[in-house]
Amino acid sequence: VDCVWLKNGEPVNYSSRINGKLEMGLASLSFKYTQPSDQASYVCRVTTEHGQAESTPTELQIQTTASISTDTQFKGGKGLQAVQDLEAMLNAPRPDNWHEDGPAAAPHIVIQPKPVGQCNEDDSVGFQLQYEPSDDSNL
Repeated sequence: VDCVWLKNGEPVNYSSRINGKLEMGLASLSFKYTQPSDQASYVCRVTTEHGQAESTPTELQIQTTASISTDTQFKGGKGLQAVQDLEAMLNAPRPDNWHEDGPAAAPHIVIQPKPVGQCNEDDSVGFQLQYEPSDDSNL
């Protein structure tokens, strides 16, 4: 089983503040804190060798504030480079725990992600859905 979260139709770039998880029939996407650039429509695509299923789109709207400081405390660009290196590592191909063995059937979404609606910039938010194979009621 493979899982991809899409932001406005494009794969989400995971980072130190955005994390995707797949385990035991649950797929989740969490934001440690939101930024205006996170405002979008999100869809989760679950794929097996037998087919795929997509969640209904769920919207995330961000109310921006001017209270977040974007000034770096590192001089000479070292802070930006450290963050870029960390995010490159986090966006590297997922380890084996991002792939689960599944039954021989196309998946379907059992519980759709709930809309978050509008939140404030810097809020912690997340989406979660449940999927199962069409022929395995034990999952």
